[in-house]
Amino acid sequence: MKRKLAIAAVGLWVAALALSCAGNPAFTGGKNYVQQGVWDKAAESFKLAAAKDPKNAEIQYYLGWAYCENGKYREAGEAFGRSKELSDKFAAKSDEKIDFYWGDIAAKGQEFAEASQFDKATELMEKALYLKPNDLNTYWYVANLYGQMGDVEKAREKYEKALQLDPDNDTTLTNYAKFLGEHKMEADAIPLFEKLLEEREDDENLARHLAELYDRAGEEEKALEIYKRLGDASVLMNDAYVYYDGKEYDQAAKLYEKAKMIAEKGSDDYFDAFYYSAASFYKAGDYEKALEVGEALVAEKGDDPRYWRLLGNCYKNVKRNNDALKAFKKSEELESRK
Repeated sequence: MKRKLAIAAVGLWVAALALSCAGNPAFTGGKNYVQQGVWDKAAESFKLAAAKDPKNAEIQYYLGWAYCENGKYREAGEAFGRSKELSDKFAAKSDEKIDFYWGDIAAKGQEFAEASQFDKATELMEKALYLKPNDLNTYWYVANLYGQMGDVEKAREKYEKALQLDPDNDTTLTNYAKFLGEHKMEADAIPLFEKLLEEREDDENLARHLAELYDRAGEEEKALEIYKRLGDASVLMNDAYVYYDGKEYDQAAKLYEKAKMIAEKGSDDYFDAFYYSAASFYKAGDYEKALEVGEALVAEKGDDPRYWRLLGNCYKNVKRNNDALKAFKKSEELESRK
């Protein structure tokens, strides 16, 4: 009796196995459509098969593949995700497909970006994120694309998502901090730079960025403390020139004034900072301040015709015409001695 029961149990198991293989014709039909390259019908079949057998990792894998071929990357990402959760075997196969399609989308997106077609590039890279929703590199790239398009909020959204995935990632923090700084969001950028500088105390470029932000945020003492720690006026001079060349004369004047405080008194950097500080105030239309700095400059070094010429223009703009004539005359005399 026991032997007959054992045989019967084996028979039931074999029957059940046969039913599981043959009992989902939608899956078999879907694989036939894959062989024929008819991807829309393949997706429909695999969707039906998944509804009947939702715990089958292989069906989810094929469903994700079919969705990719149909350009439905959100659905594909979800299907591959389910397949990976259900089976280690199909996790590897799903990742292979994800890498293939992600690479294809990313390559096309990069081509559009290089052609300055940022809207098309962004559209594609957003689709790439459906396949790799935890890929930091993709978030950085998409954030940069939105920045190129001038969509600051969307760019911030992507950087914030990247930080959620890895709050201490150095590259994310650096890129985001620089982005915020470039878009005049000093209050948000400063804490990120401070956090970075805690880990990279010897990074002079990072320190300079933070000092500039302190300056722009009106925290001048903190900025000066960093510049003094850097101990090189040429760093400030270079930064100041960028603002001067970009016609941001108020900011340039602040940096030139700080450079003068750091430079060795009497050095070339010292007098260049002195002169360009006055020139920046002058170009900003603050003639009284330019005059104050200019007079102090010629009091220390009165043998440079450029200084007197600038001083003459300052006098002229504050309606001190006699002083202007004297300054211009002094400039001409010094010029003739060269």
